[in-house]
Amino acid sequence: MKSITLKITTRTYGDHMPPQAGDTDITKEEEDVILNSVEKIAPELPEDSDTDTIELVTVATMDFDADGRCTIAYRESELSGMEGTVTKLTFLSDDRSILSVIREGAVNSTLVLEAGKIHTGLYQTPVMPLEIATRTYRLDNTVTPAGGTIHAEYALRIGTVTATRMRMTAVVQPH
Repeated sequence: MKSITLKITTRTYGDHMPPQAGDTDITKEEEDVILNSVEKIAPELPEDSDTDTIELVTVATMDFDADGRCTIAYRESELSGMEGTVTKLTFLSDDRSILSVIREGAVNSTLVLEAGKIHTGLYQTPVMPLEIATRTYRLDNTVTPAGGTIHAEYALRIGTVTATRMRMTAVVQPH
């Protein structure tokens, strides 16, 4: 396990972010899994559209186990609204097409990001559990033991709230 510097930038586009060149198509049946909420995403992102950006730079750990699974772990801050939560980004080094974002602590959830797929799960809050669903448009992962970048674009729905389009970039720099 090695210490790294992790810079994560997340942009939330509400329901305004358009599909991008290279987005992976999803069948209508898969789309129905998340109650068609991602179909409401506007076809074009207006130049003046509102976005919400959060940037976190923190010390984290990165470990590649004997099975080739990489785990990057960091503590959430008050800025994210999830203080008291440890977030883990995990993927297989020989199959970077799936990224799991696992949160444990004050907030518990697992997001699975896989280009062209919809995944559902639970978001455990102190009040009650909520269903979450992700539709991943793009996932690029160049992380190795020497560092790299993860870039994901996806729609996220929590409970019955209309899906919001997200862009997340994580830059990994070993010390």
